[in-house]
Amino acid sequence: MTSVTSPVDPVMAVRVMLGTLFAFSASQKAISFKSFVQTVAAYELLPHGSARLFALGITVLEVAVCISFLGGFLSQIGASCAVLLLFLFALAMAINLRRGRSWLSCGCFGPGRNSIKWQLVIRNLLLGALASIVGIGSGSWVSQSLRVDLSTFCGFALFICLALVTLLIDLVPSPGLKVRGGADSL
Repeated sequence: MTSVTSPVDPVMAVRVMLGTLFAFSASQKAISFKSFVQTVAAYELLPHGSARLFALGITVLEVAVCISFLGGFLSQIGASCAVLLLFLFALAMAINLRRGRSWLSCGCFGPGRNSIKWQLVIRNLLLGALASIVGIGSGSWVSQSLRVDLSTFCGFALFICLALVTLLIDLVPSPGLKVRGGADSL
């Protein structure tokens, strides 16, 4: 008796992996919500007093992505939210690294786990590229052969994300940079 195994659907595998990752991340943020709010505020990217609302929004979106990915419904919307979150996380870290603030907690899986570093920026962009596989591969119009060949698209998406992050962090002045026309030039 010969058994035939069906190949693993790569979109399903990515959905389960990312769904589990977002479930863990959201649960850690919810458990230590006050600390997560402090982490969000420490990035100094939001208007004063909005860190709590933003932290709540991040946590709710992460739960929604988890439910979407693990439940297998509205995966394209869940993937869009995942890509957006991961890109924003990468951008927030990149801006603060450019400011010389590498001591900040990344806030990825709850408070105080990791300090921000360029490897985490790249990791989030790679995870965003993986989430885009779910967004594209979840459509009923996608053939099985196209699902397997999504690596080309992800490589392109990663290149675009890296280019955008590079452009955006160049807009943030580094700590030792003097601005012409400032108070020092008077």
